[in-house]
Amino acid sequence: QITAQYPIRCTFVRDDAGDHLIDPHGVLLPQTDPLGSHTDCIVLASPHFARPARPGQLWEGADIAAGISLLKVIYSKPWAKQIREIDLSAYNRDNSLALITDKSSMILWGASPGDAAPLEATTSEKLHRLDLLFQTYRRIDANLSGTLDITPQDGVFKLPDTTPNEPPARP
Repeated sequence: QITAQYPIRCTFVRDDAGDHLIDPHGVLLPQTDPLGSHTDCIVLASPHFARPARPGQLWEGADIAAGISLLKVIYSKPWAKQIREIDLSAYNRDNSLALITDKSSMILWGASPGDAAPLEATTSEKLHRLDLLFQTYRRIDANLSGTLDITPQDGVFKLPDTTPNEPPARP
């Protein structure tokens, strides 16, 4: 019997073939969940690279590493259960991540934790903003539909609605 404590509870990567369990380092584990029956996990969605050929191999891509890095800073937050997935789809284009809430709102996170671009809020500033939204509205999406941008240094902004399933263009 082995007892271990992981920095994240569980993580799945979602691709066209379903949801695939990975460890906290991004190594593919033997379990695959094609029906998405896990409800208490934050999923890393839309990875750039294909799933590894077999369990025990590292899932390639800086997007996966960035998603895991973000998971490590948000999993202990009381509002983490409001996040359904971390969208990796824009990462290879502009190094940005987005949070998708359980009410299908999008929160633009931006760069991987500790890797903020010039004029981008730091990880601690972004976490503080989400904490304040949670304290004020009991929701990190402020009970709004659409997209919130927490990346600017000067605050949180609600972006105009876009076409469904199309992330807004980054300024």
